[in-house]
Amino acid sequence: MKVVHGTMIIANQATMLVPEMRRRGVTAATISYYKTYLGYEADFEHPIADIPDEAARRRSTTLIAASAMQEFDVFHLWFNTSFTLDYSDLPMLANLDRPVFMQHAGSDVRTLEKAKAMNSWAVVKPMPPGQIHAQLSVISRYIKTAIVGEARLYEYVKDYYDKVHMVPITIDLAGFPLSDEHLANERPLVVHAPTSPAYKGTKYVMAAVEKLKKRYDFDFQLVQGMPHEEAKKVYRRADIILDQFLGGGVGSLATEGMALGKTVLCWVCDRAREGYPEEPPVISANPDTLEAKLEMALNEPGLRRELGPRARAY
Repeated sequence: MKVVHGTMIIANQATMLVPEMRRRGVTAATISYYKTYLGYEADFEHPIADIPDEAARRRSTTLIAASAMQEFDVFHLWFNTSFTLDYSDLPMLANLDRPVFMQHAGSDVRTLEKAKAMNSWAVVKPMPPGQIHAQLSVISRYIKTAIVGEARLYEYVKDYYDKVHMVPITIDLAGFPLSDEHLANERPLVVHAPTSPAYKGTKYVMAAVEKLKKRYDFDFQLVQGMPHEEAKKVYRRADIILDQFLGGGVGSLATEGMALGKTVLCWVCDRAREGYPEEPPVISANPDTLEAKLEMALNEPGLRRELGPRARAY
């Protein structure tokens, strides 16, 4: 069996899935059309932003689509993308009578009305009116099965697809060994690494840190614009990792922090909590409670020592 993932690498998910698939005897590969500062690597990279001519982009991606259809048996697409830039490959993929999946990750499907209904703190990235509905309508006409990472995302896509599978965030634990590097810190190190500050609640983080700095002796590091492999080195030194405080679920950074055995703070809303097999061992905080919850984590090293191993086990 040959499986291809493409054409956007979101939160390093496909690049962690593929090696495990290979270990299980599946021939798998990643194709990426999009480069970011995070430095996620794909087996085949075709950065369309480097091709200024639209006609040339269309020609090249059409050729990639044709080649992929000849070579692969299963097509795992991500984040509302396909091999062509206009979804013209979707009817052909459907006619192949091979498994095709679309995995949604968040801002590709979130709408403000539904987000607010589940989580009053939610913010969504601005989209032209109707764009998400239009994209999902086209995609689901040809792709009948979707994958989402947690319960909230299910609510956005359930009315479009015949089947929706929930597959939790993927993490390769070998790449995130339990870390005790924080034991060398003279003061607790608090780390926040927002990919999108406006949507992670960074302004609330900075306000809480500024206030707590007046009362507690700790270090704070804001990680931005840093390749993922470099950022992981910072996470390993951290005592406390702050993920997001608006979105409402345990995201990729929180998952990585838990794997490293760190104390993680993030906002977990009730709808997200319903979808987890067990209560995640994180400290849930929203903008109203962030300062108090971070103060508690700073003030109680025993709590941090207790949460770290539980987070790794989870």
